[in-house]
Amino acid sequence: MTESSQHVKVVCGACLVTSVLAMPLAGQAQVPLPGDVNQAIQEGARILREQEQYERQRRGSEALKRQRPGGEAPMLIPPSGDEDQRDSRCVDVGSLMLTGATRLSEAELADVRQAVVGKCVTSTMINGVLAKLTNLYAARGYITTRAYVPPQDVAEGVLRIVVLEGLVARIDVQPPGSASAATAFPGLTGGHLEPAGFRAGHRPDQSAFF
Repeated sequence: MTESSQHVKVVCGACLVTSVLAMPLAGQAQVPLPGDVNQAIQEGARILREQEQYERQRRGSEALKRQRPGGEAPMLIPPSGDEDQRDSRCVDVGSLMLTGATRLSEAELADVRQAVVGKCVTSTMINGVLAKLTNLYAARGYITTRAYVPPQDVAEGVLRIVVLEGLVARIDVQPPGSASAATAFPGLTGGHLEPAGFRAGHRPDQSAFF
């Protein structure tokens, strides 16, 4: 009789992150390597990200239109999926407000800002910056981190980008009582979700699921 396998289930505390990850990570039986994640991010999540981004901007535009005198609509950048408008319209970006990026160096952040600040930016350029931020995290093993553009009026020249860093809400080990998550993965709960922490406590007879 063979020994039954143990299953480790990781519950991510950021709902937006888990919804984006559902498509590229579905069906994988082990924690993916950074190289695999880069490809999944660019291929599997691109369409979903653009749709969500455009919907957020549309709702934000409608709300701001009701607030602005005369009902003038704010300037929004069309999503990259709109082939007719993708590169025909741009906005001048004087500064980049980047929030939530706690794991990147000052040099990396400066490189990201250089890509858009002082330029007339199209949606293609913005999506390139989002991909760059996500890939910087993925290269370090932070596979659930995502960057996105919140609803905003960019007519004033300030572009806001938010980085959502995935955190581990809890770790469930199945069957119950077969192992202690606190012992196998010390200090991981409440921290950033990255493969290195799981490799340290993950045994070959275990299966890890996100």
